[in-house]
Amino acid sequence: MIKIGFFAGVFLGCQSAPDPWEEKCGSQTILEGMCCCLRCGETPEERMGAGEENFVGLPVAECTKQGGQCKHHKISAYNRGRKSNQTRALVTGDGPGQVHMIGGYPDEVTIVFVTSKRQPASVELRAASNLDDVMVFKGSTSVYTSKQVRASGNEVYSDWNAFTDDLMPQPDTKRLAACTDKGWDGYRDPNCIYTSGLIHTVKLTGLIPGTKYEFRPFASDRWRPFKTSPAIGQPISFGVVADLGQTTDSLATMRHMAKKLDSLGDDAIHAGIFIGDLAYADGYGNGWDNYGHLGEFLWERLPTAYTSGNHEWANEQYAHFVARYPSPNQQEHDSFTPHWYGFKAGLAHVIQLCSYCESTPGSLQYEWLQEELERVDRSVTPWLIVTTHVQWYTSNEHHSMEESVTMRNSLEPMLYKAKTDVFMVGHLHAYERTKGIFQNQTTCDGIVHITIGDGGNHEGPACPWYQQVPDWEDIREYSFGHGVLAIKNETHAHWTWHRNQDGENVMADDAWLLRASDRCDSALV
Repeated sequence: MIKIGFFAGVFLGCQSAPDPWEEKCGSQTILEGMCCCLRCGETPEERMGAGEENFVGLPVAECTKQGGQCKHHKISAYNRGRKSNQTRALVTGDGPGQVHMIGGYPDEVTIVFVTSKRQPASVELRAASNLDDVMVFKGSTSVYTSKQVRASGNEVYSDWNAFTDDLMPQPDTKRLAACTDKGWDGYRDPNCIYTSGLIHTVKLTGLIPGTKYEFRPFASDRWRPFKTSPAIGQPISFGVVADLGQTTDSLATMRHMAKKLDSLGDDAIHAGIFIGDLAYADGYGNGWDNYGHLGEFLWERLPTAYTSGNHEWANEQYAHFVARYPSPNQQEHDSFTPHWYGFKAGLAHVIQLCSYCESTPGSLQYEWLQEELERVDRSVTPWLIVTTHVQWYTSNEHHSMEESVTMRNSLEPMLYKAKTDVFMVGHLHAYERTKGIFQNQTTCDGIVHITIGDGGNHEGPACPWYQQVPDWEDIREYSFGHGVLAIKNETHAHWTWHRNQDGENVMADDAWLLRASDRCDSALV
């Protein structure tokens, strides 16, 4: 394993964003009986954001009466923007589209693309250093069908108004009746059945870690550049996102991440971790197609490991997710599912878990996790990173800790014993970072929990926070953005969170992390 020295300076090209709460609320915040009040609102429109009206100086009693909460030093007073609008992908031609890359181990990637016509499932590959040496990899092709669903998740309000534009056209009266009013009888009407395009899945193996390549799906008119993840044992930087959707905010998140792919500085990212809730199509199959086109500019270049969330489960039963987002190749112990698996890249052993799969003792996921933790070799991959969709610890009322109590009670003792360093989740549409926790108590060698469910989906930020701030809380904010986990060496990692409304390289949160096993050593803190 390569060892590098720890450099405690600032990142080149990055700057930290100030907390503007004094500017927003002014001198009223220091007057007796007054507070800088965050008003969450009770209606969907109010929850989605009200611009500059979110933070105002109010008497404490009036703030509480309005359902708001006074600013705490751990709550940023940044004023989030208004609710995002759905956005449409511009699609030209009928060649390969919705191209995305599944990542994991640094010596292989899986390319997935969709076509409307029959063609070979093959991909050409060449190293950027030798464009004349072209290799051809062959894969498999599949098609799936599912019922078009009218459900609360895919209809922003109470009807199909979310789909009256070119993004998700409103179904005709016949389809609406067949798929909704008749319930299960809808399967008799082909108008309520979604049929995918031809989904081609091709695995590229034997790659050199940390190397620039180009690939071209069969019948494509262009080569697509990418770079494999750093070799096992080398420093690595992950771009982290969840709950993305397909809105103007979603697009901003992806554009910010894409710029970090091209960066030559310390803010560059090498691989992606996506912690569930991708398209927010919620049973409307055409929404998955638009999502695939919309984010192609990023996901065709970033080797990304995916796990599923509730918006892949509810209304869909994973039908769309499993077909489009297979798990990475599993070189040591196959879990036989894309819902939970592990891989090694750089200095990290990453484990992706499923919040909506059985996790109690004796279940397949529980027993697989026991075996996977035994395979963690800290001399090779000193950092253990675990993800799942639903938060285990949060001080937010919108999605409480009760949602994960069964999984947390089953798996937390095992992960704490293994000295898990960082536990990353989505689900909650906000940003939150904690101190080390075990069994709801702050402890120096506990697991640091990071909630990053703020990708930009149409449901807007989740609120309110509980007024009482737990001892284990470090920072929390309602805003959209993404995170970067840069693992520098065997003892130190740099976590940054980047708010959409700021410049691409502005860090709205900036924290150096120690491994769990080192955090109780005062000499390293």
